[in-house]
Amino acid sequence: MTIKRWIICALSIITLSHQLSLAQEKREFPNVTEYLDSIVYNPTDTIIKKVCILIDSVDDKDIQSSIAGIAYDYFSQSPIMGQEAVAVYIADNYFLNKKLKWSDEETYPLLYAFAEFNRQSLIGMDAPDLELYDIDGNPIDIRKTDSDFKILYFYDTQCSSCARQTPELTELLHQYNGTPLTLFAIYTQGNREEWSDYVSKSFDTIDNDKVTVINLWDPEVESDFQRKYSVLTTPSMLLLDRNNTIIGRRLESESLSQILNIQNTTISEYRKLFDQIFMEFDPNDTSIVLQVADAFERRVGNDSTLFRETFLELFKYFKDKNSTVAAAIATNYIIDKQEYWSKEIIEDITEALSLYSMNPVGSIAPDLVLADSRGKLWSTNRIKSRYTLLFFHLITCDDCQKELSILERNKKLLNKKGVKVISIYVGYDTSLWNSFCNSNKKWLYLRDNSTQSDLYKKYDISIVPKLYLLDSQKTIIAKNISANELIKLISE
Repeated sequence: MTIKRWIICALSIITLSHQLSLAQEKREFPNVTEYLDSIVYNPTDTIIKKVCILIDSVDDKDIQSSIAGIAYDYFSQSPIMGQEAVAVYIADNYFLNKKLKWSDEETYPLLYAFAEFNRQSLIGMDAPDLELYDIDGNPIDIRKTDSDFKILYFYDTQCSSCARQTPELTELLHQYNGTPLTLFAIYTQGNREEWSDYVSKSFDTIDNDKVTVINLWDPEVESDFQRKYSVLTTPSMLLLDRNNTIIGRRLESESLSQILNIQNTTISEYRKLFDQIFMEFDPNDTSIVLQVADAFERRVGNDSTLFRETFLELFKYFKDKNSTVAAAIATNYIIDKQEYWSKEIIEDITEALSLYSMNPVGSIAPDLVLADSRGKLWSTNRIKSRYTLLFFHLITCDDCQKELSILERNKKLLNKKGVKVISIYVGYDTSLWNSFCNSNKKWLYLRDNSTQSDLYKKYDISIVPKLYLLDSQKTIIAKNISANELIKLISE
């Protein structure tokens, strides 16, 4: 057992003696607990203010210490998520700074440890930096992993509570049908064989396109994950949003499910709101969209959480609809408002803006030399046609298949208007692609089977499906449009 793991075990042992000493104080000040019961459902900031008023309402330092101790004990053990922030505040502002005397010197290390092991991972805080290793020894930076939601699940293969919680979590994620998320399943011990076996039996069973599972560990305990994320016992589970803000901690599967349902409902409601707004206003007019965005900012600008939530969803709403509008939103409300955002979001958005600037409408489309299913090479810019449609896709992508179906239903119109459809597969599964080509004979089907065409450097295909419409001179007429928008454009 490492020194760090030994310290954690020791801290759990001295908890009992502290609880016994606090029980005596509670009997002497029963009205304090009753008052705390009456304010427990207030927002955390409000509770802190009320507790401070209560402590400062008496002049006797000993009584102040007793009241503060009871309040600390009450909120450090509260079953309500997020209220440990109250206990950390009391510890930092009354006891650790020596303003008041802690009642039991023997349990003072427990007080210090509680604050030290919680202050970095409270609800609403930026998640601490954390780099761990996958089973092949590759370093994985949790904060830099791109995902709308990130579940951090710390577990031990020998933990009886984990034996109950893990199958509940895997079943939840197997059935999950919301915004795509990533599960970081983090093994807290150092037995590689036990870990590998546990991963195979537990986390490899999650079969869901909306869930990415990344198995990690820290066998040398170098990352300090216990202190950073308050992992004193297992299982321990936290939830982060895309901005790496902690939105859930000390979770079980049921509470995780509830938070995810709330978050996904919120996302859905934002999209419905934007749909309603832009039915009345032109969503392709950047100036109009920015006027609407300014109105949002006036409403939510004083609430940093609501600001991030609103403008991230607005950016996501437009990024696949109109890259020009999305870029304007990103520039005005993310890049120019960096005080609201995490460094990872700024980096992601900056990269997205760089991709959006590639191949603007009116420029000549970069040429691609790609192969058909028989290995014959084709130059996309040498294919003669009145119009050329470059349709970048994945075969297993549901949205890609929907767009492809719309194109197929309108094949006669496309042929009549002189549109040559080039279906470009951007995946790597050769057998899947060959099967796809054999069962589809409507278009020219190509792929980069040598990875020599610099496909990803020449085109923004970070998200598919992606459609580019070119004229006879291979000038880009439209990009990032839907199949329905293409049909409307061609019809007109």
